[in-house]
Amino acid sequence: MREFFHELRRRNIFRVAGVYSVIAWLLVQVSATLESAVGLPTWFDGFVVAILLIGFPIAMILAWAFEMTPEGMRLNANTADGATIAPKPAGKLDYVIIGGLALVGVMIVADRMMPEKGAMAARDDLPESTAGEVAAASIAVLPFADLSPDGDQEYFSDGIAEEILNVLVRVDGLNVASRTSAFRFKGADKSIPTIASELNVAHILEGSVRKAGDRIRITAQLISAESDVHLWSETYDRKLTVENIFEIQDEIAKEIVSALRGAMAVESIDAALSGKTKTENLDAYDLYLHARNLQGYDGPEQVLKKIDLLEQAVTAAPEFGEAWARLAFNYSILPGWDNAYSTEEWQPKALDAADRATVFTPDSADVHIFRAAVHANDFDWARVDEDYSRARELAHAGDPYLSYQRGVQELEKGYIARAVELLEFAVKTDPAPARPYNFYGLALAAAGRLGEAERAFVNAYERGYTGQTEAPLMEIYQLTGREQEFRFLLSQYYSREQYAPLAQELIRVRLAPNSQRASEIDRFWRVAAELGFQREELISRVDNPGGIDLVDAAAVGATEALLRPRPAIYLAWVWGPEYADARKTDAFKQHIRNSNLPAYWRKHGWPDKCRPVGNVDFECD
Repeated sequence: MREFFHELRRRNIFRVAGVYSVIAWLLVQVSATLESAVGLPTWFDGFVVAILLIGFPIAMILAWAFEMTPEGMRLNANTADGATIAPKPAGKLDYVIIGGLALVGVMIVADRMMPEKGAMAARDDLPESTAGEVAAASIAVLPFADLSPDGDQEYFSDGIAEEILNVLVRVDGLNVASRTSAFRFKGADKSIPTIASELNVAHILEGSVRKAGDRIRITAQLISAESDVHLWSETYDRKLTVENIFEIQDEIAKEIVSALRGAMAVESIDAALSGKTKTENLDAYDLYLHARNLQGYDGPEQVLKKIDLLEQAVTAAPEFGEAWARLAFNYSILPGWDNAYSTEEWQPKALDAADRATVFTPDSADVHIFRAAVHANDFDWARVDEDYSRARELAHAGDPYLSYQRGVQELEKGYIARAVELLEFAVKTDPAPARPYNFYGLALAAAGRLGEAERAFVNAYERGYTGQTEAPLMEIYQLTGREQEFRFLLSQYYSREQYAPLAQELIRVRLAPNSQRASEIDRFWRVAAELGFQREELISRVDNPGGIDLVDAAAVGATEALLRPRPAIYLAWVWGPEYADARKTDAFKQHIRNSNLPAYWRKHGWPDKCRPVGNVDFECD
């Protein structure tokens, strides 16, 4: 064995291995940096690692078989012992190799031990997350059980729990799990300590609602997660009126704060009670809760259901500001679901409803958040900023929903880095909702962080997102060389639509090299005509249920589809890599001008992918 190790030293095996390891580590770091810096495919650094691993045994074999002599490289079998020029064991080269290996080891250990740096910079309105630390003054409000005789009041019992939650989140010093996170445990067969552990809170509020005739009974219990014992419980048996419901909600919130205030830094609840949803009409309140309980936006039918309920609510209670705000939001987003609902018809309704909301309820953060979205669809970016500024003053610090909505707005305006920052905070602070992950993925894709974007889209799907993420995912698959995944996803997407026969033609266009793109586009329109599709029809139905995607319309040269009136939410997609070619067209520039963005950019700073050209023009990458 000693002779074997002596031979390894004589043939420089250890030295070659050390030099190879140091150089390989440096190459891996360079490849990882190049991948993110110049937009190389996400498999690039993995490919480099694989090549280096394969090369290691080859280098060892060559070191064993060959040796450098005064006459050059020779086979060891032909090299006399006295001819070797291998340095002494303690030579300078050995010290350099040992130092390099030590430096590599230190860097690896430091990288493992240092906390991961997020893409989000510290900001006053984005406090650092405390995930993993269970704050003593923390609570989750679970959905209240519906004990009504007919079992048809779930929306009402959920609404009671949510109203209590909305009061508690305004209490300084009290950490409250979000509604989406807490309500996912509805009907779950899990213990209170288990739920509290998953929600990272120290206390749980659970309860029940029994609504029968003109009577209501609400029971609530505050439970310590650590001991699984009741700290406080109460039953409220009252006549069913709006005043009584609000009184009960306030009493429950006050009792919770009183129970937690003894040993914890929980402030007075008085200020929190001032921003609650209020109306004196029980029927209007019931309709409002019903509309609010219709979670998600799965198509125009769902939006129209909410509009119907909210219109009934404001008809019954014209002063109901919160109902006006939600109605304004749903009016404004309806055209985004189907071209049959024009922005020219629905946007004026949205603006009127938003103004009514702020007249009746001027001090609600939610009202201003909804109003900002409405003003965005009117492309009034200055008023968007005003509404968000007011919402930040009224909302509790670090509100993830506010960060999510602001992130979407920043992405619409083209400020990609800001959008990533805000949306990253939203999904880390409240990881349960699906929609923020979709827009986080769009922002990451626009920033060129394709691997992270793909994970965000997958997270959205896993959490039940039913919106359209196929287009950006297709582009990620195409850019990262995953042609089979791209073909499958595009085919599956169009197999659900009336344009399925065009799927293979779209694949040909999307995968064509630049030199063949024009001829493939001509072929697409020729085949489309042969199949009975007219260009005007395809353009008019872009992004409609059963229609082709706006990205594919741009890919086949139908960039005039960009000029159709569209809500601002479409701007969240146009900064992704799938629109790289479309962003260089006159139609895109006109679309941006129609959105009133160039004037805003000149005043507030140019976005990540655009720059001014002279005093009146601009260009985008």
